[in-house]
Amino acid sequence: MIPSTGRARLLAFLRTGRSITTRQATRFGLTPDSTRARISEFRKAGLAIYTNDHKGRVAYRMGTPTRREVAAGKLVLNDPYLSQYLKAEIEANLALVN
Repeated sequence: MIPSTGRARLLAFLRTGRSITTRQATRFGLTPDSTRARISEFRKAGLAIYTNDHKGRVAYRMGTPTRREVAAGKLVLNDPYLSQYLKAEIEANLALVN
């Protein structure tokens, strides 16, 4: 398991609005596979992480969620059945970035 500092540094970098490739993320002590895993965790936690083509390589950046994504999230949270059914999973995913 990678140290949480690598995850925290990657998240802090993404929050600056700049793009990062898996190769660039090695400076945070992350391998390409662990970088992709952290990106997946961030997405599960509800962060809008987008994939872009950057000079022929995949790059990740944090952006603003679309209205459709926000509406889908609100639909789940405002539905008593869905929010009760998914509450534990939602809380676990949010804890990944707190």
